[in-house]
Amino acid sequence: MPDVGDSQIVELTVSPADGTTSATLAVIPPEGDVTTGLEPTPSNGNAVWSYEVTYTMPGIWQFMWTVTGTGRGVQYQKATVAPAPARGRSYASTTDLANWLKAAPPLNAQALLEGATRFLDNRVLLAAVYDINLDGMPTSTTVIKALRDATCALATWWHAQGIEGEDANSVYTTVSIGSASFTRTPGAGGAPSDPRMSREAAEILAGAGLLGHPIRSC
Repeated sequence: MPDVGDSQIVELTVSPADGTTSATLAVIPPEGDVTTGLEPTPSNGNAVWSYEVTYTMPGIWQFMWTVTGTGRGVQYQKATVAPAPARGRSYASTTDLANWLKAAPPLNAQALLEGATRFLDNRVLLAAVYDINLDGMPTSTTVIKALRDATCALATWWHAQGIEGEDANSVYTTVSIGSASFTRTPGAGGAPSDPRMSREAAEILAGAGLLGHPIRSC
Protein backbone atom coordinates (compact mmCIF):
# COMPACT_ATOMS: atom_id res chain seq x y z
CA MET A 1 0.00 0.00 0.00
CA PRO A 2 1.50 3.36 -1.00
CA ASP A 3 1.83 6.25 1.45
CA VAL A 4 1.35 9.95 0.84
CA GLY A 5 4.36 11.21 -1.11
CA ASP A 6 4.96 7.90 -2.89
CA SER A 7 5.02 7.65 -6.67
CA GLN A 8 3.58 4.64 -8.47
CA ILE A 9 3.28 3.47 -12.06
CA VAL A 10 -0.34 2.72 -12.95
CA GLU A 11 -0.86 0.46 -15.94
CA LEU A 12 -3.64 -0.58 -18.27
CA THR A 13 -3.52 -3.64 -20.50
CA VAL A 14 -5.67 -3.46 -23.64
CA SER A 15 -6.69 -6.57 -25.54
CA PRO A 16 -7.03 -6.69 -28.47
CA ALA A 17 -4.74 -3.81 -29.43
CA ASP A 18 -3.01 -2.64 -32.59
CA GLY A 19 -1.61 0.48 -34.21
CA THR A 20 -4.95 2.29 -33.93
CA THR A 21 -5.19 1.81 -30.16
CA SER A 22 -4.74 4.95 -28.07
CA ALA A 23 -5.39 5.76 -24.41
CA THR A 24 -5.77 8.79 -22.19
CA LEU A 25 -5.94 8.91 -18.41
CA ALA A 26 -7.91 10.94 -15.88
CA VAL A 27 -6.69 10.92 -12.26
CA ILE A 28 -9.39 11.41 -9.63
CA PRO A 29 -7.95 12.19 -6.16
CA PRO A 30 -9.96 11.68 -2.93
CA GLU A 31 -10.59 15.43 -2.80
CA GLY A 32 -10.03 18.34 -5.15
CA ASP A 33 -9.86 18.70 -8.90
CA VAL A 34 -9.77 15.85 -11.41
CA THR A 35 -6.80 15.88 -13.79
CA THR A 36 -7.89 14.84 -17.28
CA GLY A 37 -6.22 14.37 -20.66
CA LEU A 38 -3.05 12.76 -19.32
CA GLU A 39 -1.03 10.91 -21.95
CA PRO A 40 0.30 7.55 -20.74
CA THR A 41 3.27 5.81 -22.36
CA PRO A 42 2.46 2.88 -24.70
CA SER A 43 4.43 -0.37 -24.98
CA ASN A 44 4.02 -3.90 -26.35
CA GLY A 45 2.41 -2.70 -29.57
CA ASN A 46 0.00 -0.34 -27.78
CA ALA A 47 -1.25 -3.19 -25.59
CA VAL A 48 0.15 -1.74 -22.34
CA TRP A 49 -0.20 1.87 -21.22
CA SER A 50 1.55 3.29 -18.16
CA TYR A 51 1.68 6.56 -16.25
CA GLU A 52 3.52 7.63 -13.09
CA VAL A 53 1.28 9.11 -10.40
CA THR A 54 2.45 10.89 -7.23
CA TYR A 55 0.04 10.60 -4.31
CA THR A 56 -0.44 13.93 -2.54
CA MET A 57 -3.16 12.97 -0.05
CA PRO A 58 -4.47 9.84 1.71
CA GLY A 59 -7.66 8.11 0.68
CA ILE A 60 -9.03 6.33 -2.39
CA TRP A 61 -7.60 7.43 -5.74
CA GLN A 62 -9.38 6.51 -8.96
CA PHE A 63 -8.01 6.25 -12.49
CA MET A 64 -10.26 6.48 -15.53
CA TRP A 65 -8.73 5.12 -18.73
CA THR A 66 -10.34 6.03 -22.04
CA VAL A 67 -9.27 3.82 -24.94
CA THR A 68 -9.99 4.62 -28.58
CA GLY A 69 -9.39 2.54 -31.69
CA THR A 70 -9.06 -1.20 -31.33
CA GLY A 71 -9.96 -2.24 -27.79
CA ARG A 72 -11.89 0.99 -27.25
CA GLY A 73 -13.78 1.51 -24.01
CA VAL A 74 -13.55 3.04 -20.54
CA GLN A 75 -11.98 1.27 -17.57
CA TYR A 76 -11.58 2.31 -13.94
CA GLN A 77 -8.93 1.41 -11.40
CA LYS A 78 -8.53 2.30 -7.74
CA ALA A 79 -5.64 2.70 -5.30
CA THR A 80 -5.83 3.16 -1.54
CA VAL A 81 -3.22 5.49 -0.05
CA ALA A 82 -2.15 5.63 3.59
CA PRO A 83 -1.38 8.90 5.39
CA ALA A 84 2.22 9.78 6.09
CA PRO A 85 3.35 8.39 9.45
CA ALA A 86 2.92 10.95 12.22
CA ARG A 87 4.14 11.01 15.79
CA GLY A 88 1.63 11.62 18.54
CA ARG A 89 2.03 12.94 22.06
CA SER A 90 4.70 11.09 24.03
CA TYR A 91 6.88 11.78 27.05
CA ALA A 92 9.68 9.70 25.49
CA SER A 93 11.16 9.17 22.04
CA THR A 94 12.21 5.90 20.47
CA THR A 95 15.79 7.04 21.10
CA ASP A 96 14.95 7.34 24.80
CA LEU A 97 13.50 3.83 24.73
CA ALA A 98 16.59 2.43 22.99
CA ASN A 99 18.80 4.01 25.66
CA TRP A 100 16.51 2.63 28.37
CA LEU A 101 16.64 -0.87 26.89
CA LYS A 102 20.32 -0.61 25.95
CA ALA A 103 19.19 -2.34 22.78
CA ALA A 104 17.29 -1.64 19.58
CA PRO A 105 13.63 -0.85 20.33
CA PRO A 106 10.80 -2.94 18.85
CA LEU A 107 9.25 -1.83 15.57
CA ASN A 108 6.04 -0.81 17.36
CA ALA A 109 7.98 1.34 19.83
CA GLN A 110 6.29 4.60 18.83
CA ALA A 111 2.81 3.14 19.36
CA LEU A 112 3.87 1.70 22.73
CA LEU A 113 5.27 5.04 23.90
CA GLU A 114 2.22 7.00 22.75
CA GLY A 115 -0.10 4.47 24.38
CA ALA A 116 1.88 4.59 27.62
CA THR A 117 1.73 8.39 27.59
CA ARG A 118 -2.05 8.37 27.10
CA PHE A 119 -2.41 5.85 29.91
CA LEU A 120 -0.31 7.93 32.30
CA ASP A 121 -2.20 11.11 31.41
CA ASN A 122 -5.67 9.60 31.63
CA ARG A 123 -5.33 7.12 34.49
CA VAL A 124 -2.24 7.77 36.61
CA LEU A 125 -1.37 11.48 36.69
CA LEU A 126 -4.85 12.87 37.32
CA ALA A 127 -3.92 14.03 40.83
CA ALA A 128 -0.35 15.07 40.02
CA VAL A 129 0.54 18.77 40.12
CA TYR A 130 3.46 20.13 38.07
CA ASP A 131 4.22 22.99 35.70
CA ILE A 132 3.54 22.52 31.99
CA ASN A 133 4.02 24.53 28.82
CA LEU A 134 1.36 25.47 26.26
CA ASP A 135 1.61 21.99 24.73
CA GLY A 136 0.84 20.35 28.05
CA MET A 137 4.38 19.03 28.46
CA PRO A 138 6.29 19.32 31.76
CA THR A 139 8.86 22.09 32.19
CA SER A 140 10.70 20.88 35.31
CA THR A 141 13.83 18.86 34.56
CA THR A 142 12.95 16.43 37.35
CA VAL A 143 9.43 15.85 36.04
CA ILE A 144 10.59 15.60 32.43
CA LYS A 145 13.06 12.86 33.39
CA ALA A 146 10.54 11.02 35.58
CA LEU A 147 7.84 10.98 32.92
CA ARG A 148 10.36 9.97 30.26
CA ASP A 149 11.66 7.08 32.34
CA ALA A 150 8.20 5.98 33.51
CA THR A 151 6.96 5.99 29.92
CA CYS A 152 9.91 3.86 28.82
CA ALA A 153 9.43 1.48 31.75
CA LEU A 154 5.73 1.12 31.00
CA ALA A 155 6.31 0.62 27.26
CA THR A 156 8.92 -2.03 28.06
CA TRP A 157 6.48 -3.77 30.41
CA TRP A 158 3.70 -3.74 27.84
CA HIS A 159 5.99 -5.13 25.15
CA ALA A 160 7.09 -7.95 27.45
CA GLN A 161 3.45 -8.74 28.27
CA GLY A 162 2.35 -8.61 24.63
CA ILE A 163 0.15 -5.56 25.23
CA GLU A 164 -0.23 -3.26 22.23
CA GLY A 165 0.08 0.47 22.82
CA GLU A 166 -3.09 1.30 20.88
CA ASP A 167 -5.40 -1.07 22.75
CA ALA A 168 -4.01 -1.70 26.22
CA ASN A 169 -7.35 -2.88 27.55
CA SER A 170 -6.22 -5.24 30.29
CA VAL A 171 -7.80 -4.58 33.65
CA TYR A 172 -5.77 -4.07 36.79
CA THR A 173 -4.55 -6.27 39.55
CA THR A 174 -3.62 -4.45 42.76
CA VAL A 175 -0.30 -2.62 42.66
CA SER A 176 0.51 -0.29 45.57
CA ILE A 177 3.39 2.17 45.74
CA GLY A 178 3.21 4.33 48.85
CA SER A 179 -0.20 6.00 48.88
CA ALA A 180 -0.94 5.11 45.24
CA SER A 181 -3.06 2.04 44.56
CA PHE A 182 -4.01 0.55 41.18
CA THR A 183 -6.68 -2.14 41.37
CA ARG A 184 -8.39 -4.40 38.87
CA THR A 185 -10.94 -7.16 39.02
CA PRO A 186 -9.98 -10.80 38.34
CA GLY A 187 -9.92 -12.10 34.80
CA ALA A 188 -11.64 -15.17 33.43
CA GLY A 189 -12.02 -17.94 35.98
CA GLY A 190 -10.95 -15.61 38.78
CA ALA A 191 -7.33 -15.57 37.60
CA PRO A 192 -5.90 -12.03 37.40
CA SER A 193 -4.50 -10.89 34.07
CA ASP A 194 -1.36 -8.76 33.80
CA PRO A 195 -1.84 -5.16 34.99
CA ARG A 196 -1.28 -2.23 32.68
CA MET A 197 0.65 -0.35 35.35
CA SER A 198 4.13 -1.70 35.96
CA ARG A 199 5.68 -1.54 39.41
CA GLU A 200 8.86 0.03 37.99
CA ALA A 201 6.95 2.88 36.34
CA ALA A 202 5.00 3.52 39.55
CA GLU A 203 8.21 3.60 41.58
CA ILE A 204 9.73 6.16 39.20
CA LEU A 205 6.67 8.41 39.45
CA ALA A 206 6.48 8.05 43.22
CA GLY A 207 10.15 8.95 43.53
CA ALA A 208 9.48 12.21 41.68
CA GLY A 209 6.51 13.05 43.90
CA LEU A 210 3.98 12.53 41.12
CA LEU A 211 1.92 9.99 43.05
CA GLY A 212 1.46 12.08 46.16
CA HIS A 213 -2.30 11.55 46.28
CA PRO A 214 -4.24 8.30 46.30
CA ILE A 215 -5.15 7.18 42.80
CA ARG A 216 -7.49 4.25 42.50
CA SER A 217 -8.75 2.79 39.25
CA CYS A 218 -10.87 -0.25 38.54
